[in-house]
Amino acid sequence: MAVVGEFCQWDTFNASCRSDQVVVITSAMYGRMQAGRCASRSYGSVGCSVDVLPYLSATCSGRQTCHLVVPDQHLREMRPCPIDFAAYLEAGYKCVQGRLLVLRRCSFARSHLENLSTLKQRRFGKH
Repeated sequence: MAVVGEFCQWDTFNASCRSDQVVVITSAMYGRMQAGRCASRSYGSVGCSVDVLPYLSATCSGRQTCHLVVPDQHLREMRPCPIDFAAYLEAGYKCVQGRLLVLRRCSFARSHLENLSTLKQRRFGKH
């Protein structure tokens, strides 16, 4: 079962699972999607939003817990709405059996380092 919520400016998105489970982000939008808890009135700027599922998934999926103050630096830079209007995060997650973080992070880091090494060798003519 997915947990979904609205996280207003300066709220903290908290996702946590049991010790034998990890977080999987199922949805994430940042902006002013609709009038509600975080945007009590539209003022003509409801409906401006950006899909941040890739970002939030990379930040939180595979961990047992994840805490993100809204907005963090990355979300702030997106500015999907006029600057005078506060945006909020609407996100959902579920807990699944597993311990993915260590394997995924190590695999990603090793792959990234290998790619950098290959690019440097090609760029500087070293094989």
